[in-house]
Amino acid sequence: GATPPLCGQGDPNGIGSASVMILGATRICASIIVSNIDPPNAAHIHNGAQGINGGVALALTAPAAGNPGASVFCTAAAPAGLAAAMRNNPQNFYI
Repeated sequence: GATPPLCGQGDPNGIGSASVMILGATRICASIIVSNIDPPNAAHIHNGAQGINGGVALALTAPAAGNPGASVFCTAAAPAGLAAAMRNNPQNFYI
């Protein structure tokens, strides 16, 4: 099969942090803080190995601004099995 592309499309001077809470079988909440980037156009939880562009597991609310910017997202309707997969194997997911 084809090798997935490496990550690295973001702003090299930008910084950010995210926290994710898994509450039950389908409720997932996330908060994102960014700085020194242009306004983001998307935010996602991806599934995949570190350093490789993985598929989108859950779309989040992106910060409206990028220097600084922040957003909060919660859903009680995460895809079936996602919360359990994230809880049991967090190393397989990234934002």
